Amino acid sequence: MSLKLWELKNYSCLRTLIGHEHSVSSITFSEGGDFLLSASRDKTAKLWEVSTGFCKRTFNNHDEWVRCAVFSND
Repeated sequence: MSLKLWELKNYSCLRTLIGHEHSVSSITFSEGGDFLLSASRDKTAKLWEVSTGFCKRTFNNHDEWVRCAVFSND
């Protein structure tokens, strides 16, 4: 499965983020907008670098599908 980042001014796709094996249940941008956190039914959460579209880290070992993921200040 993939995520798409869109430029809303001209409706063009900026990046396609490929890596989840099932549907994505939520996404959250970091405060500065440099990173994106995605949660999925494939029982993982992924940290993406927005500027490159690369997955920086996969958080796995969840027992059930991940419904939501958010950034924490601590």
